[in-house]
Amino acid sequence: MGTPRAFVVTPETMYRNDGRSWPTPAGIVTDLPYLLNRSAEMFHLSGVLVLLGVKLDALKLDGLGSSWIWSKIEPWTTFRPKGRDQATVHVCVVDELPARKGELFTCDTPPELIAQRLGRIHEALGMSYRMTPGVTGASIMRAIHRDQREGRQPRWVDRNGVPGRMAGPIHWVREPDLIERTAEGGRAVKLDVRSCYPTAAGCAPLAWSALEHTPDALYERGRAGYWLIRPPVVHDGNGPQPCDRGKAVVKDGRRVGVWVTTPIMELYSDLGIHPEPIDAYTAPAVVCKGPELAHSPRLLRTWAERLADARNRVSAEWLADLDGDWEIIASTLKHVGNDAIGLLAKPGGRINRVDWQHTVIDQARANLLRKVYARFKLDGTWPLRVTGVDSMWYATDSPTLTGMEQWIGDGPGSIRPVHELPMAEYLRLAGGARTGAAA
Repeated sequence: MGTPRAFVVTPETMYRNDGRSWPTPAGIVTDLPYLLNRSAEMFHLSGVLVLLGVKLDALKLDGLGSSWIWSKIEPWTTFRPKGRDQATVHVCVVDELPARKGELFTCDTPPELIAQRLGRIHEALGMSYRMTPGVTGASIMRAIHRDQREGRQPRWVDRNGVPGRMAGPIHWVREPDLIERTAEGGRAVKLDVRSCYPTAAGCAPLAWSALEHTPDALYERGRAGYWLIRPPVVHDGNGPQPCDRGKAVVKDGRRVGVWVTTPIMELYSDLGIHPEPIDAYTAPAVVCKGPELAHSPRLLRTWAERLADARNRVSAEWLADLDGDWEIIASTLKHVGNDAIGLLAKPGGRINRVDWQHTVIDQARANLLRKVYARFKLDGTWPLRVTGVDSMWYATDSPTLTGMEQWIGDGPGSIRPVHELPMAEYLRLAGGARTGAAA
C-alpha cells in the first residue's frame, strides 16, 4: 500500500492512501490546477483526487486548459494530461455526489478512510476506481484492449439495434412433494452462485464486431449470435427449461419460434439435443487483425480473471486488517463485475453492446441449469424454486447436507448456502406455489 493511489483534500488536512497526511495550505482546496499537478506528480499512470468540503462552483479553473483535457466539470470528472509523462487524474467532489446506496464513500466517511479504500481498490483491480463500481468495471474492459490500431479493438458501441432476444432470467417453482412436506427436520435451503455474471462473462462467446443477418446459418458451437428456434422440451417438461416457450415470436397470429443466444444452443447441444435454426444473426467469421482469428473470442475472459484475482487478493491479504471495512471493499468488488454487465445495455456509455449483455445473462442461465440438471441426473431431485440466474432453493431433511456439496466452494461460479427455513415456514411464505414457470 506504499504507492500513492488516492489523494483526499479537505480544508484542514490532506491525506494519502499510504497513511501520510499534512496540513492543507490556505486556499488550496479550491485551486484545481495546483491540486491536479500535485496529484499527477505522485500518481503512476492514474489516481483519484477527492475534494471534501468544497462545491463545484467554488473551484478555481484559471490556467487549467493549458495542461489538462476534460469534457465537462461534474462531481466525477476525468482529467487527462496534455503531456504524455503525467498521470490521468479522476477528480471527485464528494459534496456534490447524489445519495446512493452502496457507495464506496460519502461526505460523512472519514477522509483517511476514503483514501485507504480507494488505494486498496486500485491495488486489487490494477487501475483507479472511478464514478461507480459499474463504470469502473466497464473501464477495465476497455483498458484490457489498449491497442488503438485498426482491427485490434472490439466494436465497443453497436447502434444497429438488437435483432433477437435472450432467454433471460429464470422464474420457475414447484410444489414440494408429500415426503418433502412431512419429513422430520425437513427444511428448504437457498443456494446462490458466487460471482455469477463475471464468471459467465469469462466463458461467454461474444461477437468482436457487429452481428450480421445470416438466415441460412447452421448452428456452430462457439459462434456468437442470436438463433431463432422451436424450443425442444427437456426432461419431459419437468424442471426449468433452457428457454421459455412463452417468449415466442408471433407472426401473422402464429408462434414462429423463440430467440436464444449461443450459450443456450450450447446447453441444448450438451444435452444431446440439436434444434435447427429458423433464422440467425451471427458474428462474422473473421473479427480482427490481431492474433485472435476465431469468430467469437471469449473476449471478457481476461476481465473476469482480473476481477476474480482482485477478490481473492483482498480476501487473502487484507481480511485480517480491514475489520468492518472488509464488507464495503468486498461489496464494491462484487458490484464492479455485476454492475458493469448491467451497463452494457445503457445507451450513451463507452460500451453499448446489448448483444454482449444478453449473451452473458444467457450464459449465466446455462451455467445454473447445468448444475440443476446434474443434480437431477444424480438423484432425481428438482429444486423447489429457481430465481434469476444465480439462485435456487432445495428441500433437504439432513441437518448438514444440501445435496449440492460437490458445487459448494469459495471460487467464482461455485455455490454457497445463504439461507434456510423449516419446511413449514417455506410453505407458508411460498403461499401454495404451483409447479411450472412463474410469472
